[in-house]
Amino acid sequence: MERGQYIAAVAVHSAAYAFDKPFHYLLPPELYHQHLEGCRVIVPFGRGNQKRVGLVLSVSEGVGETRRGLKRILSVADSEPILNEEQLLLMHWLKDNTFCTYYDAIRTLLPSALQLRVQEHYSLVPDADTSGLDAQQKQLLQFLHHAKNQKEFDALLDVQDTPQKKQLVESLLAANVITASADAAARMKQKTVRMVR
Repeated sequence: MERGQYIAAVAVHSAAYAFDKPFHYLLPPELYHQHLEGCRVIVPFGRGNQKRVGLVLSVSEGVGETRRGLKRILSVADSEPILNEEQLLLMHWLKDNTFCTYYDAIRTLLPSALQLRVQEHYSLVPDADTSGLDAQQKQLLQFLHHAKNQKEFDALLDVQDTPQKKQLVESLLAANVITASADAAARMKQKTVRMVR
């Protein structure tokens, strides 16, 4: 067994009740010495590798067979745990006794200002080789070059519309013409008081 290979059990946001369970992810080496139980992370989820928020329930050392085919945690959203050991036990109790998902139980324990959502952003690769692109790819690329702002740019690449668009965006990512990054942002902005003088 290789030393220093760790696996995190993660409760993933928006997992349906029918298949709600802790999903296992490999920890990148830079996270080995970080206390992650009770922290939220960004993970690729499902066949389309959609970026989702998840909460680390436990971390254990993995053996060769259990590591095979596991995806990696992409990033950590919290600098320190947002749920302590007692709250994690309460989350498990809620899950077992109230017919909710793991993440529904987590949301119950967190104030609404701490709720996160994943925002995916795209950017153009400067001086990318576009000679091998087909007509459809070049047309989308032209629209991207003329986007007025980041919001319009991301909207052009929103893959929730159709499966064909998803394939087109994935082909541009594979051709290294665009890049994708994901970050977690608060669902609610903090309340502010405006003072007028």
